Amino acid sequence: MRCNTYFVRLINKLVIFAVMRRFVFLFSFTFIFLISHHVLASKEQQYSLSDLKAMLHQKHTLRYRLILNLRISDFYFYSKVNNEKNLDSALYYAREAYAIKRANPGLDPQGWSKVNIAKFLIRKKQMGAAKAMLADGDVNFRKNLLMSIGRYYLFKAGEEKKDLDSAEFLLKGSIKLSRLVHDIFTEQLNELYLITVKLERGDRIGTRQMYTALAKECLTKNNLDGAAEAYSTMGDHFMFSETKEKLSAYYKAMELFRMNGQGVEQMNMLRAIAEITFHEGKLAVAEKQLLTVLRWYRNNHYKNAQDIHSQLSNSYRFKGDLVNALFYALEAVKSAQLTEGDEAEGVYFSGLAQIYNEMGDDRNSVLWYKKTLESLKHKKSEFLYVNLKDLSDYLIKEGKSADVIKLLDSIHNPKNSTPLENEIVAAIKGNCYNYQKNYPLAEKYYLEMLKWEQQARLHTFSSSDSYHILASFYITVGNYSRAEYYLQRILSMPAGTYPLSRVKDVYLQLYRADSARNDLSSALLHYKMYKSINDTIFNKDKENQIQELLIKYGADKKEADNQLLRKESLIQRDELRKADLIAKITISGTLALLLIMVLLYIQFKNRKQANLMLVRHQQEITSKNISMQELIDRQVKLLSEKEWLLKEIHHRVKNNLQVVMSLLNAQVNYTDNAVAVSAIRDSQNRMHSISLIHEKIFQSETVASIDIRSYIIDLMKFLCDSFHFNQRINFEFIIPLVQFDIVQAMPLGLIINEAMTNIIKYAFPNNENGKVTVELRPLGSDYYNFIISDNGIGLPDEFDFEQSNTLGMVLMQGLSQQIDGEISIRSENGVQVSVKFLLIKPGADLYAGG
Repeated sequence: MRCNTYFVRLINKLVIFAVMRRFVFLFSFTFIFLISHHVLASKEQQYSLSDLKAMLHQKHTLRYRLILNLRISDFYFYSKVNNEKNLDSALYYAREAYAIKRANPGLDPQGWSKVNIAKFLIRKKQMGAAKAMLADGDVNFRKNLLMSIGRYYLFKAGEEKKDLDSAEFLLKGSIKLSRLVHDIFTEQLNELYLITVKLERGDRIGTRQMYTALAKECLTKNNLDGAAEAYSTMGDHFMFSETKEKLSAYYKAMELFRMNGQGVEQMNMLRAIAEITFHEGKLAVAEKQLLTVLRWYRNNHYKNAQDIHSQLSNSYRFKGDLVNALFYALEAVKSAQLTEGDEAEGVYFSGLAQIYNEMGDDRNSVLWYKKTLESLKHKKSEFLYVNLKDLSDYLIKEGKSADVIKLLDSIHNPKNSTPLENEIVAAIKGNCYNYQKNYPLAEKYYLEMLKWEQQARLHTFSSSDSYHILASFYITVGNYSRAEYYLQRILSMPAGTYPLSRVKDVYLQLYRADSARNDLSSALLHYKMYKSINDTIFNKDKENQIQELLIKYGADKKEADNQLLRKESLIQRDELRKADLIAKITISGTLALLLIMVLLYIQFKNRKQANLMLVRHQQEITSKNISMQELIDRQVKLLSEKEWLLKEIHHRVKNNLQVVMSLLNAQVNYTDNAVAVSAIRDSQNRMHSISLIHEKIFQSETVASIDIRSYIIDLMKFLCDSFHFNQRINFEFIIPLVQFDIVQAMPLGLIINEAMTNIIKYAFPNNENGKVTVELRPLGSDYYNFIISDNGIGLPDEFDFEQSNTLGMVLMQGLSQQIDGEISIRSENGVQVSVKFLLIKPGADLYAGG
């Protein structure tokens, strides 16, 4: 007993067509197919995934690399199974494309790379994150993203009114932005989707006129692709019973694609036309059309031909040519594996299982049905139910009908299922109860199957299989008249709309019914028809061809398996080497770990002893620290007292100098000798320069240094006040803020006193006006040059500073030597006294080392 084939044929055709047209959705018990433009959502048809990745690693322009990354991303989106791993891969390549776009915005002006990132969020149903991307300021990106999100809501499975409202709102937003940037194609594509929204709302008649009007509008704007898409979509929405209108729309679309140079889209339309021709039972015409498409694919080096192979296999199977049917079914599986496109592999596995079933090869049939179910295990689809039906026939034959019923009850909910799913479940249950000889219950489910079939009907062959199941049941229970009624209804259908192998079975069942009724003439006639068709399908030559084909496929598969085994062997060898290396490393690591543990234990014991010693030492250190802190506190106190004493000493020295200066001043009052008075005044000034240093130290925060700028200015003020020159001499001070040690400040102050005294006395005779510049110039490496210059009359021509024995000159030479400086006096436009010396840091010993 062969497994029933109706449901596989029905869904096989539907899914192949859906894959070809790229989108499929259901309108009130009717499958309707919708095409989408290749820019937005396309299955890769030219290259395999490995080809695209290999091309990506070759040297290409940045623009071509961006396009390759987008094509690989789309491959994972539309040609691979929708799982976490593939979605992550799609996102990775979309981000790679976007990285190129960010560095080179002109390479992707429409923002498709970022749209693909949004597609990942949409596939993950993270709509909030996807919509948040609409905040982007790029108008082209936003219009394309609005269209992508709108399409999600439009084609969402089980969409509700709110979903259609969202789709309409988003698509209109995309239209508005498209008009803003004068993008006619995207605008009209959105208009096409809006018509589909109306169709989803139930307006089937009005939308057809809208499709036609949109196509004409596209043509007026020279948008041939847009017009082709409009006609194509309109054709998708005609029922299969409206063959003439459907074909007319497809032919118009195909011609427009041809005119616009869209070869692959032109061939896709020819495949759609072949599907309609196939439904009409014109198998030879459909075969010719599909072979034309296949030749185009081969001539243009398009590798993803598995859908065409699958359609050809289906066509040959209906003709009864199982040799070619098997050949193309195997080619479909090979092509899918070669290109790594596993999104629709269940379709190809199912087709191969169906052919093995019709050949009577139950073992391979069940094997491929199981592979089909495995590939569909993560998909809740009618196709899954179809393959479950075919596999259940085998399980029932193996005596597991009760298990099949339990399985159905656990997975099937009639309220949330489509008419086709309910029809399949009713058929399976009918078969189970028929096997259990519970005929009343079996008939109940078979009639329920027929009821659901009327709602799910797509084409005449769907009814044929329902009639075949009922006829088989009525022959089993001996109701031959009812059996003949359903069998004759199958034979009354147009030729080519039902597989020849199944027509053969119809004649065999009629022969059995006639024999049971002793209608020998009819039985002989029906048997001859059965034998004729059977000989056509299963003659010796064809059996040999099938065996040769299977041997060739087995050899190819064996070679592929051998290559895989060789690869696996190399991998296994590498893994063994790695395992051996890991074992050696593990043993070495274990020994090393033991050694480390021993060393750690020894270290622990030593550390414990050391810790005890450290505790004792710490206690000693703490005790010493306390003692040291007490000493430091005493030292700080002593230093503070010492600093206070030093300041007090400086203060008293200053006071004593003031007393001496007062005594000298008193002496002046009792002296009439002008020379003596001048000498006393000079001595007073020298004492004041010394006294001023002591005063500055007393007033400062530290006793080690003074601010030399403040000191010099105050000294100059004192000298000016002493000589009463009524501001006829202007002073310019170029002195940085520098701290001088008292050891250097005092000699320098005396040098300033001597130089200024000479300038005030002799530089500007007759009370002339003049200018004095006082400068402390840094020379680098802590060297400074102290300069006092005037613009007075200068020194006499015969004056020799080194031979001069005046007290002032001798003092300046001695004082400069005291600070290790070099003094020089020049007479040029006045007198310039210059002292070069090394600045001693405050607190340092001027006489250290010598």
